[in-house]
Amino acid sequence: MIPHLGLFSLRCLRHSKQFTVKFKIPIVSSRWLSTRENWSTPLAKQLSEAITTTGPISLAAFMRMCLTSDLDGYYSSKQPTRDVFGKKGDFVTSPEISQIFGELIGIWFATEWMAQGRQRKGVQMIEIGPGMGTLMDDILRTIENFKAIKSSIDAIYLVEVSPSLREAQKKLLCGDAPMVEISIGYESLYSLVIALDSVPFIVAHEFFDALPIHAFQPLLPSNPIKESIQTPTGNHRITSTAAKALQAPQWRELVVSPVSPDLENPSASVNNSSNGFADEFQLTISQKSTPQSNFLPEMSQRYRTLKSDANTVLEISPESLVYAQEIAKRIGGTSNSPRSSPSGAALILDYGPQDSVPQNSLRGIYRHERVSPFTRPGLVDLSADVD
Repeated sequence: MIPHLGLFSLRCLRHSKQFTVKFKIPIVSSRWLSTRENWSTPLAKQLSEAITTTGPISLAAFMRMCLTSDLDGYYSSKQPTRDVFGKKGDFVTSPEISQIFGELIGIWFATEWMAQGRQRKGVQMIEIGPGMGTLMDDILRTIENFKAIKSSIDAIYLVEVSPSLREAQKKLLCGDAPMVEISIGYESLYSLVIALDSVPFIVAHEFFDALPIHAFQPLLPSNPIKESIQTPTGNHRITSTAAKALQAPQWRELVVSPVSPDLENPSASVNNSSNGFADEFQLTISQKSTPQSNFLPEMSQRYRTLKSDANTVLEISPESLVYAQEIAKRIGGTSNSPRSSPSGAALILDYGPQDSVPQNSLRGIYRHERVSPFTRPGLVDLSADVD
């Protein structure tokens, strides 16, 4: 879950085999100058102070802080008593409901391994965002029934940001088995060396929906375009090319600022019940273009077709693109180090529209209910539909 990851490596004895388990693991306005005295969480106060100092931040930066901040981010909190999964937590995922889910994925991996020539060594099992470790445990238990693939596994990698979840994964996968090797550090998925002789089998279940997104809305011209413009060097006519550009809709990024305690939140783009908790932050439309608004919504025709609709709230996750690229590199190699043929497979399971672009889907989840994503930062899970 999320790209800045803790690496926890250990060697343990289980399933009558020695496995290596590695845990990879703009204008200045009073609208965002908040004087609120009581914040719901320390993270909310820190976010407000940062925005007051530097100005509104992107939605991606807000999500990243809420989910992975060192100051009690949702997934990075070191509080051992905080429950994320299960009835006492905020949500339940498929592996926690039935072991059949993980068993079917284990059979799928075994089938892919057989179809690719039954490699006898170099197999890597990689899960991104493994939660409690339940899915990987079910996969490994299933693979035990396929002795040949079991003996070909060289390493198991679990990519996880949460210290408490890393401990839960270690306990579930290794139990009380003796630790032969252990090391701790901080790495990211893309720092893991891509070995050309490896056979990576990668699964990411409900991971991409937690990656930060940028949000954009088209701004339609409201005033007629002048035929000329006054500059320090005199009066100049606007060329037809420039006039056409000025008449076209322009993308503007939606940015996050605190809600003034004296104002309601008229511009929030996400309207969800917050169980009585007022929104502490709000989305506002940037009055100027940003580097992200100049590039991200223009990189695909799928996005550009939505530019003429003023009601569009387009969501784009650059980090999702990076992760997808990293997964593809591990299977197909890179331009500098190409594989002779693709090796391994990836299975990504998540939520999102099948025939359209994600729009205005940002949501908060708290105690199994959908709530506003702009309340109680660090205590509410944030997610958005995957493109």
